[in-house]
Amino acid sequence: MSNRGETVNIAIFTNSYLPFSGGVPTSIKTFKNAAEKLGHTVIVFAPSYPGHKSNGKGVIRIPSVKAMTYAGFYLPVPFSTEITKAFRRYDFDIVHVQHPYLLGETGMKMARKYNIPLVFTYHTMYEQYLHYLPVAESIANPVMRKFTTSFCNHSDLVIAPSEHVKEFLSKRNIETSIKVVPTGIELRPYRKKFRKGSIKRKHRIPQASKLLIYAGRITPEKNLKFLVKCMAKIAKKDPDVMCMLIGKSAEKDHYEYDLKDIVKREGMEDRIMFIGDVPHDKLIDYYKEADLFLFASKTETQGLVILEAMAAGTPVIAVDAPAISEFINGKNGFTVPQNMLKFTAKALSMLRDKKRMKQMSSNALKTAKKHSAENMAKKLIAEFRKVKPTQDEYENMRSLKDLSEIDWSDVIKKIMR
Repeated sequence: MSNRGETVNIAIFTNSYLPFSGGVPTSIKTFKNAAEKLGHTVIVFAPSYPGHKSNGKGVIRIPSVKAMTYAGFYLPVPFSTEITKAFRRYDFDIVHVQHPYLLGETGMKMARKYNIPLVFTYHTMYEQYLHYLPVAESIANPVMRKFTTSFCNHSDLVIAPSEHVKEFLSKRNIETSIKVVPTGIELRPYRKKFRKGSIKRKHRIPQASKLLIYAGRITPEKNLKFLVKCMAKIAKKDPDVMCMLIGKSAEKDHYEYDLKDIVKREGMEDRIMFIGDVPHDKLIDYYKEADLFLFASKTETQGLVILEAMAAGTPVIAVDAPAISEFINGKNGFTVPQNMLKFTAKALSMLRDKKRMKQMSSNALKTAKKHSAENMAKKLIAEFRKVKPTQDEYENMRSLKDLSEIDWSDVIKKIMR
């Protein structure tokens, strides 16, 4: 690898990228921007999206097909001459894959072909997302577990976004070195001028209201039925509270409908609003307008939106979960057991204590600055410099070849039906 101080050429392979909204695309874009400002070269290989023509510098689009089980998601078809052309053009020092399948496997093949170190970031607890595959979870679970473990073991370095993920992987017989590097936060967009009250005016809610928000995908794994019920209880106790759920639903006709039905049964249709998807540059205004950020997911590998809220100076209340508790310390917010009474009581007590809220806002900003995009990019590139490529040939990796249960071309065909 390059010596300390030299620039690094990085090839990133991902199955999701902008304009798709999610933690992985945000993580990649944040790192790419920060690394390029430090003088490094980052080329992203990502799926194409219909109607999206602005690739931006250093993004190579791969043909894709629509995933029928997840709205707005497109699966890359991992065969493209553009990949080979790029590897001939750029002298890559690192191949960094974000998923263990589709373009992740392509990235592994290219790393082995050109004898380049392969780094894999374990962004997702894959077993928590098997309901999106067109096969029974009882079948998919052991196969996915075996596959992801094998992929980690045939990488040269595994990046975990949190200590929790590192501990989780360490229990899976993974022999590859695992380093913890969280996704950073790009702080510059948060410095733009913001007119307090503008979001409330836009949505025609009282200026004196206390605004509680959630931002993220509207999906079952985010534990939103619990969160919506908590929002309803908080709003009933405090007549000045207004709540917003911001994000796109992957199952709009099903899960979001269920959430809205809960809101209707609670009689809170005028107090709990579903905003829909908001571009990230606009989402910052919602973070800044909010008094509290609420989060209930227990499947996160980091919980990037928590740091995003903190970058706006917004304290957080979250359901206690291993990765989440690494970023919330009682000074910038609180983690609470999944108990409706305790979650509701904590939110109400914070809203009543303006002095504590002000101090927590200041502490939240400090936490975000500690995890700035520049700091995290430097940390990740430092790990890149240490890693060396394995001598194994991809074609001889028997444990990966033995996983013939996962035929991704077949999965694509099933999803297209």
